[in-house]
Amino acid sequence: MIATPTPAPRLPIAALLLALIFMPTLVFYAGLTSSLALGAAFAALLIIVTVAAFPIGLQRPLATTTSWFLVVSLVLTLHLLIAGLLRPVDIPHALGSYAPLLLMALGGCALSVAVQNVPSAQFDAAIRIGFWALVLVSLLPIIGLDVARIYVGLGYYAKPVFPFTEPSHLALILMPFFLYVCVTAPLRQRLFLLGLGLLLVIILESLVLATGWLLVALICMRGLVLPMAIVGILGVVLTQLDLTYYLDRLDFSGDSQNLSTLVYLQGWELIDEALRDTQGWGQGFQQLGLLGTDSPISTVIYALIGNDSNLRDGGFLTAKIVGEFGLLGIALIAALLVVIARSALALRRVARRPTRQNPTLVFADAVFIGLFVELALRSTSYFSGNALLVVMAAHLRFGQRSSAGMAFISTEKPSGISTEG
Repeated sequence: MIATPTPAPRLPIAALLLALIFMPTLVFYAGLTSSLALGAAFAALLIIVTVAAFPIGLQRPLATTTSWFLVVSLVLTLHLLIAGLLRPVDIPHALGSYAPLLLMALGGCALSVAVQNVPSAQFDAAIRIGFWALVLVSLLPIIGLDVARIYVGLGYYAKPVFPFTEPSHLALILMPFFLYVCVTAPLRQRLFLLGLGLLLVIILESLVLATGWLLVALICMRGLVLPMAIVGILGVVLTQLDLTYYLDRLDFSGDSQNLSTLVYLQGWELIDEALRDTQGWGQGFQQLGLLGTDSPISTVIYALIGNDSNLRDGGFLTAKIVGEFGLLGIALIAALLVVIARSALALRRVARRPTRQNPTLVFADAVFIGLFVELALRSTSYFSGNALLVVMAAHLRFGQRSSAGMAFISTEKPSGISTEG
């Protein structure tokens, strides 16, 4: 008697990714919290509970992740206690962040196990659903359905794109999805997608999105196609684009009045201040900007808008990590840059031959490329949908692949993607 193969469980991967994309920012937009952390914790909890309902061997990966979390928590606590010998620290505030940090670790782990336990075609489709959902959100205002004009939330947002409080937040979560669909597409479809991405850059006026688009183009295109395409496209775009925003955004002089630029410059001042005040040790976990700052630019920002904008998150992830962990943070960023460079090279190879690739690893590499934008330009700090994706990507790239999941992977292939690694 021939045994029938065990069918792959129908994990709702697309629904989980949509929750990861939209839940953190919806909670933030509604004014229920002052950051993305609460919504990200809810999304992580939803992912854990949902994936745990399926018989895919989640218990052991969660136990391993919890063990590693305890080790990391001990290191963070010891680092914080030593930082307290150099300057005042708020230990209860740091300890209060351990619970959401644990949820982020477990949520990312659960998501990595889930994506290994579905057919590759289903995972590929889920990524594309996430991408087109974000594109739809971006395009709604230009077709007369600007939800941000109807529902403004409980706060004032200068350039909201509902449910995102600012275009850069949308751009950051869009980046890995955009890169994935481009790098796995045939040439003609890839050019269409790059054109669509450029349209979003024009609509949203976001330097973060423009930078992300350029990275995607550099990775996806090769030979003479890239310079010719960029020159031609920019020639058209520059005739249609109001360059005032970008010129203001790139003005790094001390006289700049652009808030985004000031926040970015403030991040570098926070790095300098933290390294000097702690002799390179760092201020400790979740301590950046918590007790104020002597940054001259922060004074300018407060005079402009009446609050300490982005003081605690540093504006971009490098400021947050180096400000809180000093030279150790610099070493961590150097290691991340090596990972990002390897991911870029891997995706260049995928772009040359988009067939017969493992979609989960392709997306993991796309997530690491998106992390580069967070490190260099703009960040949503430690607790966000992007952070959940980074944890997932780390498990997929460096963790042991789920043995249970390998038995469930289907040989069904989506367009341009194979289940072979």
